[in-house]
Amino acid sequence: MKPVAQLSRMALAVGMLASGAAAVAQQGAAAEPQADIIVTGTRTTGMQAADSPAPIQMLGSDLLARSAQPDLSLTLAQNLPSVQAQSFGTDLQQVNLTFRLRGLSPNHTLVLLNGKRRHGTANVSVAGGVYGGAAAPDISFVSSASIDHVEVLQDGAAAQYGTDAIAGVINIIQKKADHGGSFSIDGGQYFDQYDDGNCPSTPADRCMAKGGKSWSVVGNIGIAPFEGAYLNLTGERKHRGRSVRTHYDAQYYQTGPDNATARNYLAIYQDLKNNPTYPFLDQRQGDPDMDITNVMYNAGYEFGDFEIYSFGSYGHKNASTLQVFRYPDKTYCTVNTTTCLAGVAGGYYLNAAPVTVGGVTYAAGPASGASIVPGTTRKLFASQGYEPQQVTSETDYAFTGGFRGEIGGTTFDFASTYGRDRYDLSVKNSANTTLYNRSGFTPTSIYIGRLKASQWSNTLDLTHELDVGLDNPVTIAAGVEYRHETYGIGAGDPLSYYGSGAESFFGWSPRDASNNSRNNFSQYLDISIKPTDKWLVDGAVRHEHYSDFGNTTVFKLTSRYDFSDAIAIRGTVSTGFRAPTLAEEFYSGINVSTNYLAGIFPANGSVIEGLGFPNLKPEKSTNFSLGLVLHPFDRLSITIDAYMIKLRDRITLSPTFYGYRGAYCPPGQPGQANNPGTVAQTSNPNDVRTLAAGPGGVGRCTNVAAPGTAGDSYYIYNQQTIYNVMTAAVSDIPAAVLYLNSNPADGRNTAGGYLSVQTFANALSVHTKGIDFQANYSSNFGSARVNWNLSMNYNKNKIKKVNPLPAGFYTSTLQPNLTTLYPTDVGFDSYPGEHDSPRFRATAGANLTWGKFAAGVRENYYGSTWTSATQSNGAILDNGNIVGGTGPGHVAPTIYKQYIKSAFITDIDISYQLTQFLRLTVGANNVFNHYSNAVSWQFNQEPKERLGNGGTAAMPYQTGSPYGYNGGYYYARASVKF
Repeated sequence: MKPVAQLSRMALAVGMLASGAAAVAQQGAAAEPQADIIVTGTRTTGMQAADSPAPIQMLGSDLLARSAQPDLSLTLAQNLPSVQAQSFGTDLQQVNLTFRLRGLSPNHTLVLLNGKRRHGTANVSVAGGVYGGAAAPDISFVSSASIDHVEVLQDGAAAQYGTDAIAGVINIIQKKADHGGSFSIDGGQYFDQYDDGNCPSTPADRCMAKGGKSWSVVGNIGIAPFEGAYLNLTGERKHRGRSVRTHYDAQYYQTGPDNATARNYLAIYQDLKNNPTYPFLDQRQGDPDMDITNVMYNAGYEFGDFEIYSFGSYGHKNASTLQVFRYPDKTYCTVNTTTCLAGVAGGYYLNAAPVTVGGVTYAAGPASGASIVPGTTRKLFASQGYEPQQVTSETDYAFTGGFRGEIGGTTFDFASTYGRDRYDLSVKNSANTTLYNRSGFTPTSIYIGRLKASQWSNTLDLTHELDVGLDNPVTIAAGVEYRHETYGIGAGDPLSYYGSGAESFFGWSPRDASNNSRNNFSQYLDISIKPTDKWLVDGAVRHEHYSDFGNTTVFKLTSRYDFSDAIAIRGTVSTGFRAPTLAEEFYSGINVSTNYLAGIFPANGSVIEGLGFPNLKPEKSTNFSLGLVLHPFDRLSITIDAYMIKLRDRITLSPTFYGYRGAYCPPGQPGQANNPGTVAQTSNPNDVRTLAAGPGGVGRCTNVAAPGTAGDSYYIYNQQTIYNVMTAAVSDIPAAVLYLNSNPADGRNTAGGYLSVQTFANALSVHTKGIDFQANYSSNFGSARVNWNLSMNYNKNKIKKVNPLPAGFYTSTLQPNLTTLYPTDVGFDSYPGEHDSPRFRATAGANLTWGKFAAGVRENYYGSTWTSATQSNGAILDNGNIVGGTGPGHVAPTIYKQYIKSAFITDIDISYQLTQFLRLTVGANNVFNHYSNAVSWQFNQEPKERLGNGGTAAMPYQTGSPYGYNGGYYYARASVKF
């Protein structure tokens, strides 16, 4: 979409808002819609959203019903600019997309259901990036049809609600209706469906855009089982179809004479062309295949001043995600007489002897009836290659029971909530390459293991209004909470972690398995005073004790002053904290193979402690906000709130640190007698000796000192502290990891062996500044009614400090980015997380109701973002130089900024009330089919297409887009309301 047209649409939306305001001013005041009563961010009974001392936004059930998003997190992001939803994930992130508020981590937003804490997911994100470490509640298990409204408190509220509320609170309020109900069925798919064609928004061609067909069936009913009782039930079944947005892989598909890589490969592995998806072999960029079943209830019995209540949910999710395509030479065995046998039906063999094709001789090729020589002929596991799938089966449930009422002017609410989430993970269409290499056999479906988490919370809340002689009574609220949390990892099938492990996911071994728990006890006091009718002051203090890291106390002070009915100011100052999740403390994913030991080690485990990292501690925050509330005339409300959040000791996943990696000799290792000419390795960082393959492939120290930063690199990739701790703590490291052939005299392994470690750590101090703007207006035009809204958010994250590494770690001055807890974007004076989310977001919408006809339009604006990327070898620069290679005209790869440009995304829906009960709706998200920016053509795609020198050419679109990369989605819905 051209920029002029984009700006025109935004101008039209804003103009519609302005014209609607003018029209109502001319036609005079109409009936004010009923004010919304809030229960979030205040302990005062009966407070309206317009009178809140803190910024709060409400989304009603009608607005939620207009969305055709697959889960609630995307619905929130579609309507609230301060909410950013994850549009794409990798590995387990794909089945547990999450959201964040005000640019902070998903862990910094507290999710409540009917005012009670919702349990988190067992699936902690270990993929890094701005969503790394996320273990927030999975709200895809909350059905939109069960919701009466959602209250979004955009303010720090740790003193009121406890941990996780640094950025704000999302309180989902369920329906309590005891009669009536609804039923709906909808379906839709993405606009683009083709097997081969030009890629939108990129010069690349030969793309595939398929799939994405989705549907849902949802029902809600209210029942009054007996007098004074209500029971509201919701059930839904949703299917989200896999989508594919991919490009051919130029390593294995030749389109030009320069691509010798593909030409040579296909001459050897000729059966690859018979793969049903060829040449679109890597199809992981897209939505996963997913089925979700949810059942929810909300029930209660009211008698006198008391109520017994209960609500709960049960959900199950099955999902399948595609992983990196494995090419034919990935998994094979060498034919011999005992383990890898020739002659098995369906086998595909490659001779080790040279073969001539089209006058060109290659080192190996199809056996084609030639003699199969044991010990020299390879048998391929999959001659057409294979694309593994991760398969998850997730069960999530939560139940709450409570008793509330009023005695002697004091209201009380006692409740107990238990929630649990469990992932069982497998792979299919996969293999264990080590097992196949050694035995000629491997299963194709392997159980990887399980993740599980639970939360049991018990709360007592008391509120009393006390008359102290002021115009309004003082509201005093106090409460206590006891919470028990668990987190565990269960081991998978031994074949999932044997040798190189299952392809696409190294299984959890007994080393990773654990069961962990902690307790929390907290108390809070909240006092709200109105010295005058115009002035409100609210103060809260909270003390918490965690069994795993001790005590903390936080506070919040909030005030609002109404100068008149038309203008008010409000502000808050507060301190906060976020306890590390048990997943951050105890997640373990350790990979042990024949030549490496690597992975994520538990932050509170012995290895990480031995390296000098302290146990994880809470993140601490200080929040400030100042706002303006305006009611210029009836039915128009405007709020403007500025905020600043100072966050200390933010938890992130560390980079990878090495105890041994690469072809370097250990300090002090002498040259070997059977490799004359080698010299002793010195401790001088400018005189590091590299490894060269000696007799039999054994690593030997060369007599050539490596120039430049090689000495520095040695100490970066061979840190003695890490080496010593890991070899001492992990008793079963394969000897080949440490030395070739288990013999120290033979030197280090030259075949890619390494020891490495990652962990979660308190790494950063971050300052977040921003402004929220919200305007709502309702206008009547005879029999037509239009609700207008305009929301905007500006949000800027700035990393102010990176905490130091433990004392025993090597710190480089030549390559500082390789020895830090949080590296900068190389070549730019900034950090990831400061610029990879839009700083400016806006949403303008209008919803029309006119008799039986209704329509809605929503225009979303996303500001630009960028990430750093490295030029691909073979790229031709504007000055004619070529990236990579040697000699005149060849330059080293450099870092460049890869932008996702600003975009307008338009959503529409149109509905008609066909009968008293039946409504038909058609609509589209991203109706103009806008795609995110492609991976750079000049620096990345073009040289890879031309030369076939990298597999990422199969991924045409940048995955960091805030609105995804699938393009437009259209849908239809039939709904019955009774």
